[in-house]
Amino acid sequence: MASAAASRVRTRWFLVALAVALGALGTLQALTVPIGDRTGAFVDETRHFARTVGAARYMTRALGWAPLQIFDYQLQALITRPDLSVDAEARAYERYSRSAWWLSDLYFVYGVPQMLLPAGTTLVTRFLVSRLFLLLFGIALIPVIYATNRWLFGPRLLALAATATTVLMPSFVIFMVTLSTDAGAIVVMSVLLACAAWGWAQGWNRLRVYLLVLAVFMALVAKQTVWAALLAGGFFFGVPPIVRGLWRNLPRLPWELQVGFAALLVAAAGLGVQALPVVCCRAAYWYYPSAIPHDDITLPLREQANGGPVLSAIRVDPLLGDRAPFQYVAPAGVRELRGEWATVGAWVRAPAGQSVHLPRLSSEDAQPTAFIASGEWQFGSYAVQIDQAAQDLRVTLPGSTAVSNSLAFMKNTRVRHVRVVQQPEPVAKIEALQVFPVYGDSARSVGMPAELVASGATADGNSWLEWDFGAVQPIRGLVFMPILARDNLPKWSVLVSNTPLRASGVIPALGTVSYSGVVVARGQFPAGTMPLFEDGRHQNGTWGGLAFINLVDNPNGGVGWPMFTGFSDRGLNRRLYSLLDLGRTLPAYFTGLRAIFATLWGAFAGDYPGLPPFVIGCMALLVWLALTGIGRGLLRGTWFFKVARGRQQGAIALLAFFVISSLAAVVLRIDIFPNLAQPFFYATARFLLPALPAVTGLLALGLFNLCPQLWHRRLVGGLLLGLFAANLIMLFGAQLPWYACPLENRWWCIWWS
Repeated sequence: MASAAASRVRTRWFLVALAVALGALGTLQALTVPIGDRTGAFVDETRHFARTVGAARYMTRALGWAPLQIFDYQLQALITRPDLSVDAEARAYERYSRSAWWLSDLYFVYGVPQMLLPAGTTLVTRFLVSRLFLLLFGIALIPVIYATNRWLFGPRLLALAATATTVLMPSFVIFMVTLSTDAGAIVVMSVLLACAAWGWAQGWNRLRVYLLVLAVFMALVAKQTVWAALLAGGFFFGVPPIVRGLWRNLPRLPWELQVGFAALLVAAAGLGVQALPVVCCRAAYWYYPSAIPHDDITLPLREQANGGPVLSAIRVDPLLGDRAPFQYVAPAGVRELRGEWATVGAWVRAPAGQSVHLPRLSSEDAQPTAFIASGEWQFGSYAVQIDQAAQDLRVTLPGSTAVSNSLAFMKNTRVRHVRVVQQPEPVAKIEALQVFPVYGDSARSVGMPAELVASGATADGNSWLEWDFGAVQPIRGLVFMPILARDNLPKWSVLVSNTPLRASGVIPALGTVSYSGVVVARGQFPAGTMPLFEDGRHQNGTWGGLAFINLVDNPNGGVGWPMFTGFSDRGLNRRLYSLLDLGRTLPAYFTGLRAIFATLWGAFAGDYPGLPPFVIGCMALLVWLALTGIGRGLLRGTWFFKVARGRQQGAIALLAFFVISSLAAVVLRIDIFPNLAQPFFYATARFLLPALPAVTGLLALGLFNLCPQLWHRRLVGGLLLGLFAANLIMLFGAQLPWYACPLENRWWCIWWS
């Protein structure tokens, strides 16, 4: 009895020591990390501070208190990014509205200290107080994390080791003094995991159910990244009982009810699919260009050929210029073509008399690809020698070409956000043009006065218009949309050539260009011959009696991918296509996973790895040892402590569900662009930090189960010393040299770079 009481006293003092260590390390971080943008602090911390100020303004106004003495110009002085206005961020929360459903409610918690500080408090002091306020939440999590591990595993020393590993992890320390929603997400996830572990270990009563519901509500309003853990928790607690109940009771029901239940499920699934804003299907592996990093990716249209030598094709609007659809040759194909001759060819169809291009390979210098269309399917090819140092090869479907000093119309162009521009004065025969990106999500309108001189129709039925643009300077890459004031919908789209327009001319109508059987093959093949493909995939065959392998994916548009139309600002299509195009993006995913692993244990400025490679290597070794220990316990059923059969598997499953669901969300947040030559763009582990208590719990369990029980205290001591040293290494070896570095590339100032 006395030993148990002494053990509880030692545990309390250990937790107090952890709180003191976390407080010291966190205060050191809060005071040393610069305040402001592009100084080495978290890249969006000034934005989060502005939102916190806006939330505090909203609450002081709602309570009738004196307004905060924080002005917008003071907030804007903290920022140097040209794409961000922090005073607007503050006003967004000052005029709080739940219509912006993606905004977090954590800022109303962060804003409480701002309401309580005296009126004369400087902006720098307010910033530091916000950081230290978050540190209090980190300290308060220590007993929560300890209790979670006690409920899940039982042994006191194991729970202490898991708690210490969590709160002394460099990434945990720095994010608990970084003003961001990630800190709040760590708190919410830890509380949610504790509530789930409490109910799982000791049974559910009314109090525990209420606390779990409250934790779920907190997670819903905290951060979207936490929603994956909610889904995993719902699956863990809800799906197994439902499946067991259906499995036991469904066979007892009459067959009419069984059939009706199955039909209801099928109908619900069908209605759900129909409700999704999906366009099915676009040409797979062919991409339109997109801006980095926010614009989503769109794909070209497909069409079914009505007879002739092809069955399906890729439809391209004419005159797209730099926005023409393309795909990159796989890296293995590029290595095969370096220093060799390559033959490029395709079946092409366009309206008769229209000047069109064969597919272009990015390495070619000359462009011997233009010809006059006959209105039927025509095959053309040419040979080009690939540079020995070529790194990336892009196959582009350019469509048609514009005529210098003239305008060319294209029919049936799909446009969005069309609005009529008011006619300028004088009204007589003066129309206005709207500047419009063909595949953009929002329109930019610029009035361009033009005089309609004449109109008519050609012998083949194509309409033409003659405009006088005077000395209008065209803008490269934009589509000019002429809209008559008496029309309800636009009838044409036009693209201006690169040279200034100084005279009017007759404008012929241009139709869409269709491509099929696009070929890029190694070697030179006889002119005037056509490839014979072995099957409908057009991947290999013979050409002029010589065997070849086509290096183009989906050369005839036969393979289609769905395209979501309602989530363009969230990058849903980009993430979907990065998973579907794994032939190009799989190495990028491995790069992203390495970046996630490196930044999970220690990162500063939000995303920069702060630990040297040998420390990351030691962490990788510990992870492998922990997995070995967990595998040993699961396979052999041997644990270093007494546990009921199946109970340890349940605890591991609970933590694994939280980790795997959060990891899945993090992998989907890796910014990979399959339409770039180098698909990898950005990855970080800060979205995985809310699951850090679950990660460290599994890590401690595996290491304890692998080591002899006599070594457990030494293991805990080694973890404490190693984590404390890692914090000092990141602070003095990476952060402080980075903050003080006078070089443009600050990585050169870090001692291990």
